[in-house]
Amino acid sequence: HVVEEMTADFWRYMQDSVLPHLNLYFGEELYVASYKEVTSPFWHVQLRLTSARQFTFEHEVFSVPQLQDSGDVFSVFTLQEHLVGIALSDGMGHGMEARQFSDELLRLLKGHLVHLEAETALNLMHYVVGLDTVQDVYASLDFLIVDLQTGELVYWKAGSVATYMLRRGRVIILENEIGPVGKSLHSQLTCQRFKLLAGDVIFIVSDGIFPSSKDWLQQEERFVQAIERNYDETWPLESVLVNVMDDYEKGAAREDDCTVIACRLEHLQPNWYAFTHEK
Repeated sequence: HVVEEMTADFWRYMQDSVLPHLNLYFGEELYVASYKEVTSPFWHVQLRLTSARQFTFEHEVFSVPQLQDSGDVFSVFTLQEHLVGIALSDGMGHGMEARQFSDELLRLLKGHLVHLEAETALNLMHYVVGLDTVQDVYASLDFLIVDLQTGELVYWKAGSVATYMLRRGRVIILENEIGPVGKSLHSQLTCQRFKLLAGDVIFIVSDGIFPSSKDWLQQEERFVQAIERNYDETWPLESVLVNVMDDYEKGAAREDDCTVIACRLEHLQPNWYAFTHEK
């Protein structure tokens, strides 16, 4: 009975005092991976703590405006300690008006995310923008959430180009679902889920990457081939993105704002996992 009380007190102390300090010190959430009670030569507990965060995340951006002000606006931000949000809005046309509309779209989205779950926030933003009948403007939107604990990708697409994911040398295409934000009050943004693996690279693009004067499917095939030809897992992500775009844009004339966000997930390899003491 005394041991049970000691164990209960210990767990309360761990949860209330020890783990919060360790989380703050290491800058990430920890959990108890294994637990063992030892009674000889005296009662004590042996614990192994590990990080709840299993993956690291990095990103690089290629963005070129058609005019001085780009209608493409993007943001990569932290939602929670283990959740990364990636948003790309492409306002209709290009120039200052498109820029202002995309800025407003992301401002609304990030403001709603403070108080609401992602899907509710997105649909509220979609509805509010659609109520504006004065301006006939709209924007495509990509919004992705990457969970660094589980590797799950949750994404929403509205009127945007497909997202391209490179896995083990082959590209997987994640397609668009509904029309642009602000185009209709009657459509609902629904999430899609995908399980990411270490080494996966995601390419989120605006439609300016595919000039409207040329065949869309042929351009998409060229872009997919450029990704598959120019990836080496030993290269920095910045080099990968530059090589992909150099290869794809050979001899191509750009007609619109163009933005490509490349993101890569890798297994976390912490260097703090062992604690030692001197005799």
